[in-house]
Amino acid sequence: MARIASVLTLIVIIISCVGCGTNSTYTGSNSMISASSYDLPDASEIDLVEKVAKSRIEYQTSLEILADYYARTGNNRKLSWSQKELSSLTRFPQYNYVQDVIPGPELKARMADPEATALFLDAERNQRDSGLIPFVGITMPYASSSNLLRLALDQYTRLIKRYPTSDKIDDAAFQAGYIHEHFKEYDLAFTYYQRSYQWDSMTPHPARFRAAYLLDNRLHRKAEALQLYQDALAVEGVSYFKWKEYADQRIQVLTNTVPSAR
Repeated sequence: MARIASVLTLIVIIISCVGCGTNSTYTGSNSMISASSYDLPDASEIDLVEKVAKSRIEYQTSLEILADYYARTGNNRKLSWSQKELSSLTRFPQYNYVQDVIPGPELKARMADPEATALFLDAERNQRDSGLIPFVGITMPYASSSNLLRLALDQYTRLIKRYPTSDKIDDAAFQAGYIHEHFKEYDLAFTYYQRSYQWDSMTPHPARFRAAYLLDNRLHRKAEALQLYQDALAVEGVSYFKWKEYADQRIQVLTNTVPSAR
């Protein structure tokens, strides 16, 4: 009983937070959270967005624990309620509130920064826990937790904005592009891949290959894709043999079909 009570308390806290809206303090009879607990005057947009991302995960986790409790205790009626509420989470849009402005190509990955490295490792851990592991192949793997993936994306974005000279910005940009590609946000994905090799021309990731793939197969900008495949072969082809094979095939096809390549 103590466990379920703590779960229900956490759910009430999260729902109360969502219900606060734009008011400075929630004034209902069960008020548990005030604006002061969020340190609003000192919080940046990224801080607040990350708090939302973490709250989404806590809410989903609490519902999963509650559903497990009802399954173990045989309360099928309430189990059905909790399962329906869990399934409804995937039907609501979850926006990337800080993804609207991507820094330009002028940034350069220059120096090691312990704080940036720690943030990157935390983001990478959340990404791996989501199921979308960093992968160099062409096919995108399956992600089991969109909430964890959104949290990782917010963290990569936060790193780029807060540590713009860190040697991790090209890594963060590549992984941000990878996550956007998973969510079928292809324009954003392409831009982040592009920034990865613009910010570090020798980035260890197949950023040019993935950017060329998006230009070719998702954005239908074939002439640009052809040029980028050729650039990718020159820089990344030695390290990524499967991508080299694929790019060689696509260059042959595009050379024969793209008018400007003839």
